[in-house]
Amino acid sequence: MGHPSIQFHVESKRQPPGYTFVTEEYNELQLIYVTEGQLLIYGEDSDKTVIMDPHRFVLLRQGGAFRLSCKGEGYRGFGVSLRGEKPRAFRGAPVTGLADGTVRMLGGIILRHIAAPVAESREALAGLGQALVWEVLALERERDQRPGRDWAMAVRTALELNIGTSLPVREALASLPLSYRQLCRCFRERYGTSPKAYQELLRVDEARRMLEGTALDITSIATELGFSSSQHFAYQFRRMVGCTPSSYRREPRSIS
Repeated sequence: MGHPSIQFHVESKRQPPGYTFVTEEYNELQLIYVTEGQLLIYGEDSDKTVIMDPHRFVLLRQGGAFRLSCKGEGYRGFGVSLRGEKPRAFRGAPVTGLADGTVRMLGGIILRHIAAPVAESREALAGLGQALVWEVLALERERDQRPGRDWAMAVRTALELNIGTSLPVREALASLPLSYRQLCRCFRERYGTSPKAYQELLRVDEARRMLEGTALDITSIATELGFSSSQHFAYQFRRMVGCTPSSYRREPRSIS
């Protein structure tokens, strides 16, 4: 069952040779499925390039740093974008992969609705787009269940377990046997952001929950979550959410 506040939108995509898009912190979420040509995606290190041939996809998640470009003939395909509040699974580094049988089947149906739309196509595309995104995330989870210790996941777990302790990142990771620099590198390579930035995201997410569900004042929330001051809390909250904590608490919320 999908998240009630998310809306999925599907549309055809096309970019010419020479197309370039660069971001250090992506603000949206979009899945791109290539059907013709090539789309290149570069990570933060320019030597880490993924060539997106037909039937390859990339899920561009919030907070990711990357560069897209086209050479030769450019590319064609379709995109699935998400509107509304996005769960934590939709944040991090881009996810790339080759479509399996299920993803190809969903992609084929989507292409038919785009090429020859009928009265029900808009609603059908929204449902198909949702199914495609969840399937891509399932493929990523399967890929992550590989043998060996995944230090990036260990970092993420340590930060999530310590969200209520107000520990600085370095102290929260002190029990892990790798050096702090190695852990930061592993985390950035896997998720496209730093442990510090992820900790701030966790804190702001928890602050939203506390603003909605508790009567604690803003200074107490800032202190409990380890922000250096209520001013720093307000700055980070506004940067990520788009409004101040006090404004967020005053906004009326529907009950679903």
